[in-house]
Amino acid sequence: MVHRGEEPPIDGSGGAGNVFFGHCSLRCVFCQNHGISQASRGREVSPSALAEIALALQGRGASTLGLVTPTQFTSAVAETLRLARRRGLVLPVVHNGSGVDSGGALAQLDGLVDVYLPDLKWAGADEARRYSGAGWYPRVARNAIQTMAAQVGPLVLDGDGIARRGLLVRHLVLPDDAARSAESLAWLAAAVGPCALSLLRQYTPLHRAGADPRLGRVVRGDEYDEVVDLARWLGFDPIYVQEAGSTEMGVPDWDDPEVFDWSR
Repeated sequence: MVHRGEEPPIDGSGGAGNVFFGHCSLRCVFCQNHGISQASRGREVSPSALAEIALALQGRGASTLGLVTPTQFTSAVAETLRLARRRGLVLPVVHNGSGVDSGGALAQLDGLVDVYLPDLKWAGADEARRYSGAGWYPRVARNAIQTMAAQVGPLVLDGDGIARRGLLVRHLVLPDDAARSAESLAWLAAAVGPCALSLLRQYTPLHRAGADPRLGRVVRGDEYDEVVDLARWLGFDPIYVQEAGSTEMGVPDWDDPEVFDWSR
């Protein structure tokens, strides 16, 4: 679908031509896309068919091609991108993932992905295990982000403000500092440098999060502002922020058959 809800350099004027992949590597209790990430939704397609979908999104005027949570299909995605480029794809390719890519997976994408848009979710293994079923997350994500940075360098925008190449790290601010945001940002500043950073304020207790005593509410303004102030102090540039109304962002209805109608 052509999606208008990513960061400004990813959306551009035409929106992000997003392809959503099912069967995420994580099991986040608050996942807004749990209908496809943790359930068998969608359609199985070949790399050749997926390349045609990418070209169709380009034909609809999308500013970028966004691959949303594609890690579990890395080999097929790499083949898709090679085919699409040969057939005329010129859009910047955005790898919009959870940050859990292995070094081998990223090696397959070297030269095929223009922009990496990884999450940096958790600083602590205990929280990662409890809320995403992945105690290994901090170690794997940090290694992945360093590899991504080495591949594509800092974020570069064209004259229209669209991302052409580089790294843009996302961090979701959670209530009660469940993500341990200061630790993640301090690590990122030291290991990668003051790169482009997107601080998400959109957390809503979706899926199974409503029953959790820490995650059962939205993020307060003072909690979010504290993380923004820290990011500025650490020198991240640019920093993309969200308004308070971000918790009301539309979530696709994965039960709606039209969500999977690629002719729209």
